[in-house]
Amino acid sequence: MISHFGNGEFVALLAGATPRDATNILERLAQVMRQEPLPILRGDHIRFSGGVADCQANMLEASMHEADQALENAREEGHDRIIPFLRAVG
Repeated sequence: MISHFGNGEFVALLAGATPRDATNILERLAQVMRQEPLPILRGDHIRFSGGVADCQANMLEASMHEADQALENAREEGHDRIIPFLRAVG
């Protein structure tokens, strides 16, 4: 399921996909967008960045927050990248 989340952001819930699967799917989408760029918006091609998080049962809000954090990391690292959320160990 894909839904508009607001301000140019979309959410994709990939049932049965692992975080690695989801990252690979988004990487393929980003590659297509690099090969066939969307029209220019405000002087720049539209770029694709993504954040990936594992969605556990009854933890949708926390998972959305984690995916948003990963997306912000992708933007801070220069856009046009897919970054999974990594939980701290320890």
